[in-house]
Amino acid sequence: MPPDGNVNPPGTPPGVSTPPPTGGAPAPTPGASAPPTPPTGAIPPVTPPAAAPVFAAPAGQQPTPPPTPPTGATPPATPPTSPPPGAPETYEFDTPDGKYSDELLGQFADLAKGLNLGNEAAQKILSDALPAFEEAQAQQMQTRINEMLTGWQKVRDADSEIGGAKLQESLVQADQALQRFGTPALSTLLQENGLYHNAEVVRFFAKVGQSFAQDNTMVDGRPLQTPAPRNGQTRFEEQAHRLYGTQQ
Repeated sequence: MPPDGNVNPPGTPPGVSTPPPTGGAPAPTPGASAPPTPPTGAIPPVTPPAAAPVFAAPAGQQPTPPPTPPTGATPPATPPTSPPPGAPETYEFDTPDGKYSDELLGQFADLAKGLNLGNEAAQKILSDALPAFEEAQAQQMQTRINEMLTGWQKVRDADSEIGGAKLQESLVQADQALQRFGTPALSTLLQENGLYHNAEVVRFFAKVGQSFAQDNTMVDGRPLQTPAPRNGQTRFEEQAHRLYGTQQ
């Protein structure tokens, strides 16, 4: 390399120094590869024009802005809120007279409207679902009553005063008291409430029966007789079984 640092291109006579080009591209660095020169007559690559917007306005024409509402214009009115689709303004139920109170039907109507039920769907629930629920509830209540009566009966049968070996005698004495002092209304009360099985009720009637068992007491002008058990049962047992169907 010459002392001045210039690199003469090949074919330069010795002693002639070629100055570095002014302005243009810098001289190639020794050892670096020069970029390839396109062949003579080659067509330079064409740069595609930028794509125009799809909805652009024609050349020389400005896009039309949206219309501005006039000052002081009244905004459109909001439609009134209507009941949810399916729920009528007022339900019309077809129910047996006296089956449901007006208060209960009103509460059911509020529930149906909250669930967006139509009149037909709400009526189907009222006619089909509620009676089935009431029947299941009644059966459950009857089961609880029978369980209560069974418990009363066990207490009565195990009572040291009127139960055990004394049970049959106590029931006969209770029947005597009921025959003398009882009325049909009292018998109905005992029957409807299952009190024929209650130990305290049997104890009371048995003690009343004991108080006049040896007397020549007259009922309607006839001597009081010990009522004979029917079907192997005293009146107390028979009346209770007639309503509740419990077993001894």
